[in-house]
Amino acid sequence: LDLTVPATFCVRSNSDPSCKTFPKKSILQLHGLWPNYTSGFPEGICDPSECKKQSEKLGQFCKYPAPKGLYNSSEWKLLSEYMAGKEKCLERHEWVKHGVCSPLEPVAYFKWALEHARDISMAFESLSDKPIGKEDVNALVEKNLPSLAGAIRLSCKGKNVSGVFVLYEWGDIPGNPIKTKGGRN
Repeated sequence: LDLTVPATFCVRSNSDPSCKTFPKKSILQLHGLWPNYTSGFPEGICDPSECKKQSEKLGQFCKYPAPKGLYNSSEWKLLSEYMAGKEKCLERHEWVKHGVCSPLEPVAYFKWALEHARDISMAFESLSDKPIGKEDVNALVEKNLPSLAGAIRLSCKGKNVSGVFVLYEWGDIPGNPIKTKGGRN
C-alpha cells in the first residue's frame, strides 16, 4: 500500500494536473495497492489498444478502461478524496497495472485501499507541517495505528516525507502487515 504526500509531490511537480487543486483534503493519498509488485516494477496486463495515453493536460490515463462499477459505487463517492491523481485518472492506471492482478473486483480493491489510506492519513494528520523524528512516528503509530506498529515505512525527498507505505501479506485480500527488518517504523 503506497501513499503519497501531495504537498511534497507538488513542490517538485507543480505542473502536474494533480497539483492544480491544492491543498488536498487529506495529507496522504493513495498512490496504489500493488499485489503484483514482488521485484522490479510489473507491467500489468492491459491490451495496448485499450490503454492509450493522452497528454497530462487532458488526463494522461483517462482513455484507459474504467474499473467496472467503481465510479457509481457508494465506496468511491465516500472515499475518493483519498485517491491521488484523479485529475489524470490515476485510478484507471492503478487498476490496469495492479488491480487486475488481484482476486478482488474493482470496488472491493479500491474500498480496501482507500479505507486504509483514510485511516493512515487521519492518524498522521497531527504530524503535518512540522519537523518529526522516528520517535514521533513510533509514538503516533503505537497510539493510533497499533495494528501497524513496526510496519510503517517512510520515504523522503530532501527533508520532506514524500510517501508512507506498508507491505502486507497477500492472499484473497491483503492480510497481516509485514514488519520492517528492525521491527520499528
